[in-house]
Amino acid sequence: MNLAGLDNPRPQPNWRGLWLLNLYRLALGTIWLLLPLLGWGQDLLGSTRPTLFYWTLMSYLGLGVLSILTIRARIPAYEIQVVGQVLADIGLITVLLHSSGGATTGLGTLLVVAVAEGALLSAGRMALLFAAFASLGALAEPVLRQLIEGNSTAASYTQAGLLGAACFATALLAQTLARRMRESAELAARRGLDLANLTELNQFIVQQLRAGIIAVDNDCKVRLMNNAAKAMLGLRDYLEETPLEALSTNLATYLQSRRGLQKVQPASLRLTNEGPELLVRLRRLGESPNAGTLIMLEDAGELSAQVQRQKLASLGQLTASIAHEIRNPLGAISHAAQLLLEAPGTPPELERLPGIIHKQSARVNKVVETILQLARREASRPVELALGPWLNAFLEDYRIIHNLKAEQTPLVTDTECTVCLDPQHLRQILTNLCDNALIHAPPTHGEIRFEMHIHREHPDAECRLEIIDHGPGVRQEHATRLFEPFFTSRTTGTGLGLYLARELSELNNASLEYLSREQGGSCFRLTFLQTRTDRI
Repeated sequence: MNLAGLDNPRPQPNWRGLWLLNLYRLALGTIWLLLPLLGWGQDLLGSTRPTLFYWTLMSYLGLGVLSILTIRARIPAYEIQVVGQVLADIGLITVLLHSSGGATTGLGTLLVVAVAEGALLSAGRMALLFAAFASLGALAEPVLRQLIEGNSTAASYTQAGLLGAACFATALLAQTLARRMRESAELAARRGLDLANLTELNQFIVQQLRAGIIAVDNDCKVRLMNNAAKAMLGLRDYLEETPLEALSTNLATYLQSRRGLQKVQPASLRLTNEGPELLVRLRRLGESPNAGTLIMLEDAGELSAQVQRQKLASLGQLTASIAHEIRNPLGAISHAAQLLLEAPGTPPELERLPGIIHKQSARVNKVVETILQLARREASRPVELALGPWLNAFLEDYRIIHNLKAEQTPLVTDTECTVCLDPQHLRQILTNLCDNALIHAPPTHGEIRFEMHIHREHPDAECRLEIIDHGPGVRQEHATRLFEPFFTSRTTGTGLGLYLARELSELNNASLEYLSREQGGSCFRLTFLQTRTDRI
């Protein structure tokens, strides 16, 4: 939000205050009109010039009636109406004062009231102007009386001077009060703007959180919900103050059962019967009895995966250190086996042993090389790749190396994707996946060994690359451990290929997952999160 214009904001029109001033004018004029009819105040109101008093009073009431129309229509502008009405009040009250005997009657205090009203309605800007006109009117009244009647006294001049001083004092006081009111209004506006900015910032932060956030009041009505929580509840949108029970009966029941407890431990819960298992945390918003509750939702499966990745990362660091220490002794063993094989006089029954030692040393060395490659992997250098043409070039090279025909490794695509990642890392990922598919594909000549599919669920979705083989598939008990380091179902495997492929995928802001197929075989899906789409 913009803060410009708050340093010297234009005062807002106080139409309500102007309306109250007019009601005061009408009430005062009506009372003055009725008092003589009731037999009161004849010796005060209009005592010296009753006819002038009567017609001036009717003009005063006429001003009130006219002001009803102008205030309701708000024409002319607010500032013009304030100045016009207050100056008219000062002039008419001065004439009423003159026709009733002058300032000595005490009616001059009405001029002070008019000055105060005008100062407050004009936010103090016209206060001294109104005070000056009122003072001139108060001083002009005894002068006019002396010129017309010749009976002004020294006391009347003194009263007029004191009345003028009171008008200026009132104007200065009202000006100070108006300034403070204006400063308070400016401060309130700033605080309101700060609060609005803070609220907007909080909303933005809450919406960016990966955890689901739901804030409910003491009546279990939803006050705030971020996008993650809506996704977990399967909602597109919600209405504020919607009862939580209408969105998730399970969550509302759980919240009610934990009300009043000092400390609530996180619990696993399904918000819907078909939804994922979520970890639910509750936190009270304040100490008052009517305080609301903050509900935090996290995917229990994702949390378990994060813990598992942390464990695997620690394991990777440990194994890298061990592998580095193994490398030198392993080289010595392999060299000794070679010397033993070349040594003269080796008994025939022992000639095959150096070969076994050399073969197993090479296997261990491959594991060591893979571990060290993981430990010292370089940062990703992403570039934009047209995925279809790049895969065609990759498959051509792969077919030559493994003596495969094009129909044995087809590429199927229904969309064009431009992905952003490191081409060397992508080549290493696909080589591991294709090698894995080739190993488990049926050996029948001429059949498809594995195939690649590029597709999207809808035009705005992420691009997906699937590597599908037609082998026996992965047993269910092995599927959850496929990406663990050193897990392998083959005696000759290292168990690091898929682990390395997933690590490189995450390094390039992509995800790699295994999908079982009902028709048999295996499917590894690589989802590219940074893509540029051009639909065919």
